[in-house]
Amino acid sequence: MKPISILLILSMPAIALVIRNYHAITGKVAARALYVLFSVMVVVAVIFPDLTQRLAQGLGVGRGADLIFYATTMSLIAVSGLMVVKTKAIDNRFVLIVRAQALKDFEQTMRPPPVED
Repeated sequence: MKPISILLILSMPAIALVIRNYHAITGKVAARALYVLFSVMVVVAVIFPDLTQRLAQGLGVGRGADLIFYATTMSLIAVSGLMVVKTKAIDNRFVLIVRAQALKDFEQTMRPPPVED
């Protein structure tokens, strides 16, 4: 088995673990650090394209472009999963706000009118 196969197989449970525990990550520092790391890797790959080729060959991938494709695909899977988690959290907050507003409106409409003397 090629080293890239092992990396790709192991990255899926790692991505799933990060997505599952996303709300437990305090300050979202890890997400920001990964974004910066990925950005630096992109800049290095553009400046030194031979480096990606050598790294790809070391991992058992034919070309550097294939390695970049694999990395991009895994990143897309991770981002998609995180967006699903964030969307669910926003939906849950929206439901709570709407319920609170509905109860408030109900209480206002069900109040007896003030008694006049």
